Formats: sequence, structure tokens, C-alpha cells
Amino acid sequence: MASRRLILIAIFAAALAGAAFAQTAPPAKSSLAGKLLVASGRMLDANFAETVIYVCRHDASGAFGLVLNRPVGELKLADVLRSFRIQPGTDTGGVIKLRRGGPVQPDAGFILHTSEFRAGTAVCRNGGLAVSSGREVLDAFAAGKRPQKSVLFLGYSGWGAGQLEQELGRKDWITVPADAAIVFGHETKSMWRRALLRRGVDL
Repeated sequence: MASRRLILIAIFAAALAGAAFAQTAPPAKSSLAGKLLVASGRMLDANFAETVIYVCRHDASGAFGLVLNRPVGELKLADVLRSFRIQPGTDTGGVIKLRRGGPVQPDAGFILHTSEFRAGTAVCRNGGLAVSSGREVLDAFAAGKRPQKSVLFLGYSGWGAGQLEQELGRKDWITVPADAAIVFGHETKSMWRRALLRRGVDL
């Protein structure tokens, strides 16, 4: 267990420091940014079967999202900071929960958080939620400046121009409003079913 924890710490610290994504195009009027994609029973791709995805960006160039219900484990925040040679402050107790955000760039790290927190590179901001990356996130954590709520991810889910629209046309996904109880919920095993029930889908 200790060796697994150390491996996760090393992966996470390097990933969060190295990730950098910028908004490339303004969202279209039909953008799904800020909403949830919920895999339907038609979804055959094993990477996305029974997943719930937070859509961070969606514009003419494609889409970027994070799978919410693929847990990896949890780490002590102080251990993560020390592994990156950042001295934990007096308010850096607790743990960080890690999840797999998707199959693309599994060595890239991101934090999905409430939008009052501002540190690092902002990948997107949608209403009361935001996604950030960069070492500055860890520096802020060390200083005791943590978001009200947050989840950390390795990797992301990406679609090229028009790809997500094609999948929606095949009814691979349904869309539902982003709900904080789902986005930041700790119960990932039931998340897919709970998200589907928001649209009254017959299971």
C-alpha cells in the first residue's frame, strides 16, 4: 500500500505541474460546456461505458471533459506537497482524491473545483465550476488556499471537431445539468445511475 501511495504521489505531482491547456475558441451557442455527459446503454467504447463526464469546453474545435466516476485512490495532501519539495503549511491537512479523467494524456493533471479558487492555468470556467492546472495550484494548497470543493484528475477525455456531435447523434450520450452533488460526490459507484435518473431514463 505504501509503495502504491508513493507512485501515485510522484505521478500526480509531475502531472499537475506539467499540464497546461488554454481556451482556443469561444463556445458556440449550442455548447455543452458546464454540463454532464452521461453514457447511454448504446455506448460500446469500454473507456466510456457507464461514465459521467463533466464537459469543461465545447466549441467548434472539439470538446474537453473529465470522467467523474473512475476513482484511482486518495493521498495525504501534505505527502503530495513534500514530494514536490513544497513545505506544507499549517492548514494543509486532509487528503486528495484522485480520479481518471479519461484516456487522453494520462500523465496530465487537472483539478475540478468551485470557481472562487483561482490559481494556475484556468482551462475553463463555467458558472460556479472551473478546471485548473499547474504548479501554482499546489503552491496555493500549501498556503492554505484550497477551493471549497475539489476533485483531482489524471488524463482527460477529448473529442475532435464534430466528433461529439456525431456521438450525440448516435445517442451514445444524454446530457444533464451539472449538479454539485454529482460532480463532487464521493459515491462514484452509483453516480452513473443517479445521473441517468435525473433524466428519468428507464434502467
